[in-house]
Amino acid sequence: MTGFGREVVEGEGVALEVEIRSVNSRYLDLSFRLPKSYQRFEPMLREVVAEKLSRGRVEVTINRTVTSAEYSVRFDSTLAEEYLRLGKEFLAQKGLWTSEIEREFAQQVCLRREVLDRDEESLDEEKEQILLRKSVEQCVAKLVAMRIVEGKALAQDIQERFDSVKINAESIGKRIKEKESILGSRLKEKMEKVLKEHALDEQRLALEVALLIEKSDISEELTRIESHLSQVEDVFQRHPHGRKIEFLLQELGREFNTVASKAQDAQISQIVIDVKASLEKIKEQIQNVE
Repeated sequence: MTGFGREVVEGEGVALEVEIRSVNSRYLDLSFRLPKSYQRFEPMLREVVAEKLSRGRVEVTINRTVTSAEYSVRFDSTLAEEYLRLGKEFLAQKGLWTSEIEREFAQQVCLRREVLDRDEESLDEEKEQILLRKSVEQCVAKLVAMRIVEGKALAQDIQERFDSVKINAESIGKRIKEKESILGSRLKEKMEKVLKEHALDEQRLALEVALLIEKSDISEELTRIESHLSQVEDVFQRHPHGRKIEFLLQELGREFNTVASKAQDAQISQIVIDVKASLEKIKEQIQNVE
């Protein structure tokens, strides 16, 4: 499911800004954008996130700013002089060395990081790591809270679709009974017309109707559909994702296809189309449930 969390903490001489974003994915896919000094903490951070999330494409971004620390400035005069000597030698050969260029070149050399740099006095690494872990945990908690809200709405939508499938299954059962009654009446009318000069064989009529009804009998399919729906709902309540529920949804689709094929009824075929659309949507949504 989608989600977002942001946490800003300050302490131990640093300020940390943590952002975690997640989008739908069947599996847990973690990616990190960390300061260079924090890259060694990535395995620890993966464990922290994986403790609370089991699926989704999750991106963790951390920015670190030093807020209070002492620095020592380092100037490498030997390296600066070597830069100046080589620069002057090269440019003089090209006829480009002037006093103005010499001043600009010297300024650029002095600003080079390997010539002029500052060394951060060592901060308490252990305390900073604890602060980092705490900030990520708090950020994940915010993301989870957002996903819970979305999850409740998703669960309600899935339940409504299940209810719709159940109602449609019941409608098919009612329709097939109506069709059996209509079929018997129509067959009787046809036989009466054909045999109007002869007595109607009620026993033969009953046999013909029974044969026709048997060909379009979907009682077994409806029983299996009812069983599958019960199992799907039970699994969804206990653990709303996984191969079992996907298998049950697939079996439901097959049973409804058989119903449409055997019933040979336009109204039932339309109901089955609606049901299959709902089953596909449920299958898609199940993939996003945490």
